[in-house]
Amino acid sequence: MSLAPTHLLVDAHVHLHDCFDLAQLLDAARLNFQQQGRQLGLTGKTLGILLLTECSGVDAFASLMSAQTSLNQQLSDWQISTTAEATSLRFTHISGEILLIMAGRQVVTKEGIEVLTLITEDTIEDGLSLEDTLQQAIESGSLPVLPWGVGKWIGKRGDLVSAHLASDAVQLFAGDNGGRPSFWPLPKACKEYRQLPGTDPLPLSYEAERPGSFGFVAQPSADWADDKPGAALKQLLQSPQMQQEP
Repeated sequence: MSLAPTHLLVDAHVHLHDCFDLAQLLDAARLNFQQQGRQLGLTGKTLGILLLTECSGVDAFASLMSAQTSLNQQLSDWQISTTAEATSLRFTHISGEILLIMAGRQVVTKEGIEVLTLITEDTIEDGLSLEDTLQQAIESGSLPVLPWGVGKWIGKRGDLVSAHLASDAVQLFAGDNGGRPSFWPLPKACKEYRQLPGTDPLPLSYEAERPGSFGFVAQPSADWADDKPGAALKQLLQSPQMQQEP
């Protein structure tokens, strides 16, 4: 079945915390993406995508993959199905709407800087230097993102992040955070480079309502491959011709 989306709505910083109810999260993401589409005046068929950023020792994506049969029996309004790739899962709502969840990791460097490695199953150990972490992320074929964080974009760490973004603006992305207070402006360095923002929900049960409420919109290419959506999204976002909206 072809998705044939006209717009992709993407939340690029999602955690599936143990305290989250999966059905609640899926329902909330579906409604949040719908609201984004209405606010942006999008027409045509949109596709919502949640990009996981899982911490060391956590692999909720693998749990979803292995528990597919039992979850399909438990979820009344959703059905999980695999794609032709190991990094993405398709969730189909009884309305026919589809959400995609894609594997990814969150790494903490020895400098205390977070790095997101999107659309990958590969893990990178915490505690490496920022330079080594980014090198491994790029070599693994993931999308490396340096997300905004409280206190992590100022001082020496801020200078380090800015320097790396400036030196490799082709392969690296910056990332705004849906939890950033409105009074705390996004650093100039973050604004200057390609953005892959996301919600970054906290490990509190009610935060399951947040995924899909903050992110970005992109227009897929005409040859969008719904059987390998992770590879298609990665190719799209790495393209210098990508059309992206906040």
